[in-house]
Amino acid sequence: MKKLFTVVLLCLPCLGFSHTPEELRLKGDNYSLSAADLKIPPAAVSAAQPAAVGTAVPVFDYLSSLNRADGASVSISRSGGSIIIEGFGKIPKSAYSDAYKNGDVVFLIGHLEDALTEREWTAYYNVAKWLVKEGFRVVMNPVAMVADIKASVQDDRTKVIIWSSHGSKDGGIYDSSKELVPTDVFAMNPGRNFKQIIVSSCYSNVMVGRYQFPAGVNSTYWEGTTDSDDLFSYLFKRWDPRGLGENVE
Repeated sequence: MKKLFTVVLLCLPCLGFSHTPEELRLKGDNYSLSAADLKIPPAAVSAAQPAAVGTAVPVFDYLSSLNRADGASVSISRSGGSIIIEGFGKIPKSAYSDAYKNGDVVFLIGHLEDALTEREWTAYYNVAKWLVKEGFRVVMNPVAMVADIKASVQDDRTKVIIWSSHGSKDGGIYDSSKELVPTDVFAMNPGRNFKQIIVSSCYSNVMVGRYQFPAGVNSTYWEGTTDSDDLFSYLFKRWDPRGLGENVE
């Protein structure tokens, strides 16, 4: 039986997340989860599905197509291996703290070779739209490596890291090159606004005991095996990162 855990390291006070508001289901995008929906065989998915080619480009193209169909409700750009999702017409990018008072939510995906389905990428897109509306910027790396973890952890703009990859029974997690992620990478010179890590990997309950995290970082994980069903169910129904407060300069 799968169990979801949320703890604050070193027994600091729990931040008490509320259920995600109804506006997360933006514009009628009622996201209905089932194992069958999230495990569609590749042959059954339309040609627009991002291919697992080891690059962010197909994912960027697919998210951009969703945004165009949605009336370009957000701005989607690409910087190297990262996809940046922002709002339109707020404040010049030099005034980042005013435009995105709550900081960055960073999605790091270490298993693109699994050919994630259109439904999964659409779910990521819908979460990103809501986050932008609520004062966050979204950074997504569909081919995350150890270097991307380091950069995200050490960036003062980062508020939440959502890590999704394969995990082993001994608590190890693996990046997109199938390399074991070092146990100290999440604790190396952390940015001052890093407040939560969500680990969507099998045996992540073991992982949080094996890996090091900065004091006071809220850790969310699952017991035993897990998949996208569990992650999106949590993000859509139980997660509200606004409770983490605004970024500090």
